Amino acid sequence: MVTQDSEPDILSPDCPLRQTLGLIGDPWLPQIIYLLSFGTKRYNEFQKKIPGISNKTLTQSLRSLELNGVVHRKVYAVVPPKVEYTLTNFGKKLVAPIKVIVAWSEMHTKELTDAARYRQERLELDLEKKSKK
Repeated sequence: MVTQDSEPDILSPDCPLRQTLGLIGDPWLPQIIYLLSFGTKRYNEFQKKIPGISNKTLTQSLRSLELNGVVHRKVYAVVPPKVEYTLTNFGKKLVAPIKVIVAWSEMHTKELTDAARYRQERLELDLEKKSKK
């Protein structure tokens, strides 16, 4: 068992940190969970609220969350098909840590923006160097 004062054995497949990151380590998953913290959503609502996510990625992400017991998928027998996604009790336990990350990112918007700008500048410099060779 890992306590807050001990270093986790991240090489172990049953390491709690490793398992948690497996659940939410993908950049899209916390965003989906965060949206679901406000209530049940349909597929098209995710598409509207999460800019840049492709249909394929959204589908894979929702399936992953469902397989891991984080999200419940309810299909209605109607035409056209209606599918709703809701957080399970287990999924609701992920909301508080994700909201902490959301609050942290809002407090550090400038630093995050500066870091993104720096990364972009470095990428452009690297591309420029490669094109000169």
